[in-house]
Formats: sequence, C-alpha cells, structure tokens
Amino acid sequence: MPPMEEIGHAMFSTAIGVCGIAWGSHGVLAVQLPEADAPGTRLRLLKGLPPLPEAAPPTSIH
Repeated sequence: MPPMEEIGHAMFSTAIGVCGIAWGSHGVLAVQLPEADAPGTRLRLLKGLPPLPEAAPPTSIH
C-alpha cells in the first residue's frame, strides 16, 4: 500500500460549486464536477475507488 500522503481525495470550492479530486501513487485517479451538493460530489468522486482519506493534495497534484 502506498504511503498515506501519496493517496487521498480533496474537495474544493469553485465558481460553479464544490468539485473533487482523487489521487494515488501514480497521479490523478479521478476529478468530479459539482453535483447538487458537496456530499453528492464526494460520493460520485469516490464511487468505484478504493477507500481514500481526505487530505491536502501533494504538490505534484496542484
């Protein structure tokens, strides 16, 4: 299993709503545009992915 800082997901506010990004040891796994609300965005982002902790993205993802 990769170190915890190499895997995760983050939610962030934009002009169109709350978006999400998920990453793994090899880079970006998924990006999600806004759903009706932030919890819905998170659920859609993480659907089909292994459990990922919520964390600040590493500099390689910025």
